[in-house]
Amino acid sequence: MTTGTSDLSGIQALLGADPDALADPYTIYRGIREDSGVVEVDDVVLVTGYDVVRATLRDNTNLSNRGLVEGSWIAAARERLDGDALEAFDEVIAFQANFASRTDGADHRRIRTVASKLFTPRNIARLDDSARRYSAELVTELLASDEPDGMMLAARLPLLMMGDFLGVHRVELDAIQEWSTALGAAVSNNDGPTMLAARSAQQNFVDYVGHLIERSGEDPEPTELVRVLMTAHASGHLKRPELAAMFVQLLFAGHETTMTLLGGGLLELLRRPDQWRLLIDDPTRIPNAVEELLRFITPSQFAARVTVEDTAVAGVTCPRGQTVLASMAGANRDPASFTDPERLDVCRADARDHLSFGAGPHFCLGASLARLEAAAMLDELVRRAPDLTLLDSDPSWTGGPQLRKLVSLPLHIGR
Repeated sequence: MTTGTSDLSGIQALLGADPDALADPYTIYRGIREDSGVVEVDDVVLVTGYDVVRATLRDNTNLSNRGLVEGSWIAAARERLDGDALEAFDEVIAFQANFASRTDGADHRRIRTVASKLFTPRNIARLDDSARRYSAELVTELLASDEPDGMMLAARLPLLMMGDFLGVHRVELDAIQEWSTALGAAVSNNDGPTMLAARSAQQNFVDYVGHLIERSGEDPEPTELVRVLMTAHASGHLKRPELAAMFVQLLFAGHETTMTLLGGGLLELLRRPDQWRLLIDDPTRIPNAVEELLRFITPSQFAARVTVEDTAVAGVTCPRGQTVLASMAGANRDPASFTDPERLDVCRADARDHLSFGAGPHFCLGASLARLEAAAMLDELVRRAPDLTLLDSDPSWTGGPQLRKLVSLPLHIGR
C-alpha cells in the first residue's frame, strides 16, 4: 500500500495513548494532512482531510460502521492477548457490537429509529431547565471550593442530565462514572488489565441496567426515555441485548464525550482571555462559541470504519477488512475548509460546518443534548465567574486517541 511519508512515530504514540501525544494530537493530524492526507500505520489507515473524512463518514456501501468490533485493528488487538484477558476482550466486543453506533444496514435503521424517538426537539427542550438548574448548582459548588477544578463541572453535568433522562438516582452516579471510565479506557488500550477492568465494568453496567429496567417497570410514571425503550422492547423492535446495550451506550457516550467538550472547552477559552471576554460581554455569542469549541476540540477525535470489500479510500486501495480511521479532528482544522483553522474564534461564521458529530446515516443523535449542556454551563460561568483563570495552562491529558480527557483543570476563581 502506498501512503505518505509522515513521521509514523508521532501517530504510533497517539494511537498508543502517549500523554504528550494526547495533549496535542492536532499537530500530528496536520502533518498527515499536509503530506498526503492518508497514511497506513500498524493495522489502520488514517485519513484527515475534510472532504475525504466527510466522504468516508457518508459511505455506507463500501465501509462498515463496525470498525470498533471487527476488522484489522480489532484482529491485531486480539493477537496481543491470551487467556482471561482475551476472553474479556471478546466479551466486551460482543456486547458492544449491539451499540447503535456499531451496526449497519437494517439493524442500524431499526435501532436508530427507536433511538431517534428519544432525542426529539420536544424532549431536548424539556431538558433545558434541568441543564440550567444543574449548571447553577455545580457552579455554586465550584465557587465554594477550596481547590476549584473545572473537571468537576465537566464530569458531573452530563452525568446528572443523563440521570434525569434515564431515571437514575443521584447516589448511583458515582458508580456509573467509574464504569464509564473503565469502558472508555478500553476503546483504545487493549492490554490485559484494561480489558479485565472493562469486562467487570460492563457486567456491572448490564446488571445495573437490569435493575433499572425492573425498577422502571414498577414505576407508574417512568421517564419518557425509559418508556420509549421499554415499549420498543415489548413490541420486538429491540432485542434484550440491544435494550441493555442502548442503556449502557447512553450512560457511557452521553457522559464521556460531553465531559471532554466541557473540560477542554473551558481550558481553551481561558487560555485565550480575549475569547472568554467576548462571551462575558455578549452571552448571545455562546451558541456559536459551542460550535467553535466542537470544531476546535473534536471530543470524539475519529470514527472507525472497516472495508466490506477491496475499496479505494483517499486514492489508496484498502483490502477487505481494513480498518479506516476517519479523523474528524484533522478535518475540523483543514485550511481548505476553515480560514485560519488553528485559531479559536468564538465568532467564526462557519463554525457549525464541523464534522464533530459525524455525517451521513451515523450522525450523532445526541448532538442537540451536548450543545444544550455546553451552552448552559458556559452561560452560568460567564455570568457568575467572569474572573476565572487557569492555575495550570498546560494540564495533563489521559484516555485514548479517540476519547481523550483532562486529568484535572485547576482554576482560580478571582473576585
